[in-house]
Amino acid sequence: MKARRWTRRGSVLSVVLTVAAIVGLLGLSLVDRSIRSSRTAGWTRDHLVLRSIAESAAEELARELQQKINDPEHSTFRTFRALSTRKFSGCVTVTDLKPREVSADIKGLEKSTGMPIRLTHSVKIRELKRVSADPYEWCGVVQFDVTASSSRPILAVSERVKVDRGLRVARVTLPAMMDQCSLLIQSAPGGVIPQVKEKSAAYSLARQGSRTLREILTSSHPERLRPIATGLLKELAKSSQTLSPREVFDRAQFVTMDAHELRKFLDHHQRRGKRMSGVVGCRSRDPVKLGFPSFSGNLLIASSAPVIVDNIKLADPDKDSLTIVSEGKIMVCGTSVEASLVSLGHEEGGVFFTRPAEVIGTIVSHELPQGYGLSESELEGVRLSAHKDRHAGDELKPVSDGSQPTHYAAFFSPYPLATVHLSHPKEDGQ
Repeated sequence: MKARRWTRRGSVLSVVLTVAAIVGLLGLSLVDRSIRSSRTAGWTRDHLVLRSIAESAAEELARELQQKINDPEHSTFRTFRALSTRKFSGCVTVTDLKPREVSADIKGLEKSTGMPIRLTHSVKIRELKRVSADPYEWCGVVQFDVTASSSRPILAVSERVKVDRGLRVARVTLPAMMDQCSLLIQSAPGGVIPQVKEKSAAYSLARQGSRTLREILTSSHPERLRPIATGLLKELAKSSQTLSPREVFDRAQFVTMDAHELRKFLDHHQRRGKRMSGVVGCRSRDPVKLGFPSFSGNLLIASSAPVIVDNIKLADPDKDSLTIVSEGKIMVCGTSVEASLVSLGHEEGGVFFTRPAEVIGTIVSHELPQGYGLSESELEGVRLSAHKDRHAGDELKPVSDGSQPTHYAAFFSPYPLATVHLSHPKEDGQ
């Protein structure tokens, strides 16, 4: 009887120990699972925080680059304008951009989360391609590469974001040789230029001040109409080709088939009160009417149809410029136009004035400006002016386009071309 009693006691003890061991193992398993869940939640939270930081930094870098790339006072402007398809190879690193706003926010996050955060970035230009005969007009890809990392006990986490954006640099004024002139005629009639009896290309240099069309056609005037040297005719033809609407449409940032849509686009940007810099085009066959009470920016507008030009005023003539190109006629209805007017049409082209006016810029046309409802004396009273000398010397000379960096504008694609996220969890000691 005693033996059986001890046997029963031993059996109960073994069962109790076994159950206790199982419960202990289950408890350890639950504790381990809880630790892992807590670590996973922390890892996930850290990754989300770091990813948001990296994406915000990439967006800030892109915004800062867009602001500074067209600012002549900033070194970024000079970095991009020095690039050309003749000299480019590999990639170029932009070193003077910093995500200052995100860096300030990181300090607050470090205090609230207790997580030390390190932010590194790089901005590179690659894949430059030529878009016109001008080597300083190009398109390429700007890559914003940002890494946000944090190191806690046991686990280190990092998030890397690569954002590719398309970038294009385009000339938004007349080519360098044309820009030296106040009047450029591709086929001036014989007898208009002294001692030249046949039709020929002719020009009048752009000098500071104002002169009438009558004075330009007077043989004794310093800014009189002069024949273009034979050696410059090929350069002139090349410059004219870069201004043709078809060429402009290929490198434009905005092209529409509707003249009304173009007007809405321009009005929208004017109401925002920001500078408009770039190239826009209109393929419509309906006439386009343009007028700006105060224009800010550097813009080239090309149209397949005739253009009606009303009054145009530049907000800052030293910084702003507007160039209007048409395959047809350009009708000047305003009395003061601060813009360059280019009519590339032959039989259906030309620049016409409906009233006495002053053009502060360059007029380029196949033939001499004409009047529409104006007397001969009123037409000859039309004034061509310049805010400053745009030429050094007494004769038209070829000038390197790269010597005029402010005559180019850079603009980005509206959306990223590609976005890549790379996550790197790493345990200490591995």
